[in-house]
Amino acid sequence: MKFYEYLQAYDAYFWNWQEEAEVACLANGSTIAYRAFINEVLALLAEQGLPPFGALLLTLVATNKSVDDGVSWVQQAIQQEQQSYDGESVTAVIDFLRILQKLPEAYKEGNKRIQVLQVLFEKCHNGLGLKNSKEIVSDLKRFDLNHKGNLIEKLSRKLPYNRSVFQKDFRAIELMHRHFGGTVDIINAVAGLPTINESALLIEKSFEEVAVATFTKDWVNELKADARTFPVGALIPRIWSGLRIPFHHTVPSQQPLGGVSDLSNKGDFDRLLISEFANDDMVLLSRLANNEALYLQREIPPTKNEEERIILIDVSLRNWGTPKLIAFAIALAVARHPKTDIPCRIFCVGNNCILAKADNMEQLVDSLMLVSEGLHAASGIDLFFTEHTDKKKKEILFIGTASAMAYPAVQKIIADHYKWFKYWVTVAQDGSIELFRNQNNSKKFIQHLQLPLEELWAKKETPLQKAPDVDAELPMEYPLLFPQPGKVKKLLYAPNAGHFMIDSERALLKYYNSSLPFKTKGLVLVLPQLPSGADTYAIGKHSNGHYEVLCYSRQKKEAIIIIVGKQEQHIIPFNDWSSSPYPDFFYFKNSFFLRTYGGVYRLKHDNAHPVKKYDDVHSDLEEIYTTVVDIQRRMAVEAIDFGSLLKNVNTVFVGKAGNLVLGKHQLVINSHVIKWTLADTNHRARAVIAEEKVPGRLFAFPCGSTVQIHRSGMLILSSGASAGYGMFDVFLEKTGANILESIKVIKDKTNYGLAKCKLLVDGCPSKLGLALGEYDAQSLIEKIRQTGATAKLIPATAEQVIYIPLVLDRGLGVATDKQFAGNNLYYIDEVPEPLTVIPPAQFFEKNIKAFTQYILDHGA
Repeated sequence: MKFYEYLQAYDAYFWNWQEEAEVACLANGSTIAYRAFINEVLALLAEQGLPPFGALLLTLVATNKSVDDGVSWVQQAIQQEQQSYDGESVTAVIDFLRILQKLPEAYKEGNKRIQVLQVLFEKCHNGLGLKNSKEIVSDLKRFDLNHKGNLIEKLSRKLPYNRSVFQKDFRAIELMHRHFGGTVDIINAVAGLPTINESALLIEKSFEEVAVATFTKDWVNELKADARTFPVGALIPRIWSGLRIPFHHTVPSQQPLGGVSDLSNKGDFDRLLISEFANDDMVLLSRLANNEALYLQREIPPTKNEEERIILIDVSLRNWGTPKLIAFAIALAVARHPKTDIPCRIFCVGNNCILAKADNMEQLVDSLMLVSEGLHAASGIDLFFTEHTDKKKKEILFIGTASAMAYPAVQKIIADHYKWFKYWVTVAQDGSIELFRNQNNSKKFIQHLQLPLEELWAKKETPLQKAPDVDAELPMEYPLLFPQPGKVKKLLYAPNAGHFMIDSERALLKYYNSSLPFKTKGLVLVLPQLPSGADTYAIGKHSNGHYEVLCYSRQKKEAIIIIVGKQEQHIIPFNDWSSSPYPDFFYFKNSFFLRTYGGVYRLKHDNAHPVKKYDDVHSDLEEIYTTVVDIQRRMAVEAIDFGSLLKNVNTVFVGKAGNLVLGKHQLVINSHVIKWTLADTNHRARAVIAEEKVPGRLFAFPCGSTVQIHRSGMLILSSGASAGYGMFDVFLEKTGANILESIKVIKDKTNYGLAKCKLLVDGCPSKLGLALGEYDAQSLIEKIRQTGATAKLIPATAEQVIYIPLVLDRGLGVATDKQFAGNNLYYIDEVPEPLTVIPPAQFFEKNIKAFTQYILDHGA
C-alpha cells in the first residue's frame, strides 16, 4: 500500500484534509489533528503495525481537548449515511469513543496519550504489517521533505465513499470495545508499557509548557536574568552573606551524653580542653578572643528532625512595593539556601492566606504579584493557624514592616500562637532589615542589616541564554529571530556555514545557534526571496566571509550564484545535470560541486572558467558530500516547527475592545504570555479598519499607522505618531497626603493593576508609562492634582516600530528596536547593543496597547 492510499480521504465521509493537507478535520470543519503530529504518531505506531487510518482519527477525536463534542457529531454524520453494517449497530463504536472521552486528562496528552494509542491498536483488526507500515512512514517523510507539492496534490484528491471504508475503520473500533470494557482496563494496560522518549512528542508541546521548568542550580542568576525577578534575585547573595538566620537547623539536643566525637574552635567554657589552661593568662585570653582555643565536641544523641519552617510574608497595604520585594528575597534566601535541609513553605498573608509557590519562574512571578488591600495581616495569620492544625512541629518566620506588625490585631494573633513564632524580620522602604528571635518566650533583638538598594538594583539585567557560536557576518535586519514554519521547501547544510532553511515563500533563513539548531532558537532572515523556478539549492561561505547561494533550475538548465551582502548574481549555463544518486550540489573550498556518473563538475562565479569537469571524484569531495547529505537528512527528522503561521490575511482592524485583529485572530496577553488567538464574536466588532494597500501584505490605518506582513512569519507595526501626531505621558512629581486616593485615581484611569499603581506612587517621581492623547493626559493630571499630588505632561516614549512573530496559539517573543519581551526563542543574543528585556505585560501596555489606542483616538 502506498502512503497516499493509506491517508486517502473520501467524499461524504466523517473527515477530510484541509489547509493544503496540513490539517485533518471533521467534515464540519473542527480540527482533529495537524499532519505534523499525525506523522509523529504514525512513526511510533509503525513499530507494531499501523491501524486503519480512519480508526486512528476516531480515537484522536475522542481524546482531543475541545469545547466541541466531536464524538456526537461523528455519531450524527454516520447515522445519516450508514445505519448498520453486517447486522451490527454503530452504537458499540460510539460507546467505546465515549469511554475514551472519560479517560483522565493525563491520559489524553503527551506520553500517556501515545501509550493509550499503542495499547488500543496492538494487533488491531485490519491493521498493516510491520514492513508495509515502516515503508509508509518512510515515504511520507521523504515526500514531506523533498516533494511537498506532490504530497499535497495526492492527499487533496478524494475518492467516492464506499461501504468497505466504513467497515474497515469502524470494525476495528468495535472490536476494541469487546477487549476493553472501560477506562480501568485501558489504564491498567497502559501501566504495563515502557515510557516513551519525550523528544518524539515535542511537536505536540507548546513553548509555554516547555518554558514552565523548575529552577536549575544556578537559580539566582536566572532570577537576575529576568527583568520581572531581577530586584529579588539581586538581593539574595547580600542577604546570604549578612543575615544571621540559621539556614541549616539542627534539632537534636546538645545534652552531654556519650563520649567525645571531635575537637572544635567553638563551645562552652566547661568543655574547654584542659591543656588550654597550661598557657599563661595573656596567651589563654588571646586564644579565646581569636577563636583559637580548642573545645571538646561531645557526641549528639540521634533525634529525628520533624520540624518544618514556615515563612509568612505580610502583603497588606503597608508592605507593598520595596518592603514586599525585600521580604520575598529574604524568604527565598532562607528557603532555598544551598546548605539548608529543612522543609520550607512560604505563605502570603493579608486578608487571606495563600501559598506562594516558587518552584519555577512563572510561579515566582505570580507569587510576587500577590497583594492584599487590608491594613494588616491578622486575618491571614489566623486563617493559617485555622487551616494548618496538624501536629507537625512548626518554626514560623514572620516578615513585614514594623508599622504593620504593630497593629493590636496582629499582636494579639501572635500572642495567641507565640510558641510557634521563632523569628520576626522587619523590613523598611530604605532597605533596612532588623532580625528578632523568640528566646525563652521573649522577643530578643539579634541583628540590623542595611541593604544598599541603589547599588544592587543598578545592575543591568541580561538575557538567560547565550549562543556560543553566532556568526557575526549574518545580516540583522530585524531585531527578532524568525519562527521555523511547518512548510519547508529545502533544508541545507554546509560544513563551513552552518544550518539553513528555505521556506515555502522562497526566503533563505539560517538557524541562529548552529550547535543546537532546531529547538533552542529561531532563525535569521538571510535573503527575503530566492529566484523562482529553482529546484536544487546549495550554500557555503567563501573564505572572504561572504555567503554564496546556488539556485539551479533544471528546466532552464542554468545556475544562479548569489553573493549575500554584495547584491551580486552570477548566471551560469549548465546543461550537464542529470538524474543520479547524487542530485544535490554542495560547497567546498569556495566552489560548488555536483557529482554525476561521469565525474564531478565544479561551478564558480569565474568569468574565465565558470564550469569545469573532473573525471575522478577526490576522496575529500566524497567525504564532504556524504557529510552534507547525512546532516540534511538528520535535519529533516529533528527540525520542529514553532507552530502554524498566520499568513493569509485579508482584513486588519482594531476592535472596539482595543484589540488588534488580523483576519479572525487577535493579539492578546494572557498569564504574562503574548500570543495570537482566535477572536470570538464579541472581539470581532470593528472600530477602525485598515485599508489594504498591497494585497495580503500591507495595510494602512487612516491615522498613518501601518501593518506589514512578512509571509515568512513576521508582523511589523509602524505607528502613525511618526507622521506628526503627538502622544503624551504623565510624570508624577510629588505625592500628596492622600496616597491611597492617588493610587485609586491612577488605577481607575489606566486599568493598571493595584500592585503596579502602588509601585508607581511609592517610586515617585516616576513616569506612568502611558501613550495618551493630550486631552486624556490633561484630564488624568487634573484628577491626580485633586488628590493633593502634582503631575505634569511629557511626550510619550512609546516605540514607533513593533515586531511580532505570526505564530498562532504559542507564546511569542516581541520587540522594538530597543526592547524585548516574552519567549527567549526569538531573542538575538550576540549583538553589540542587546535589546533591553522587560516584562511582557509592560511591553504590551507601553507599545502594543499604545499602538491600538492611538489608532482609536485618531483613526476616524
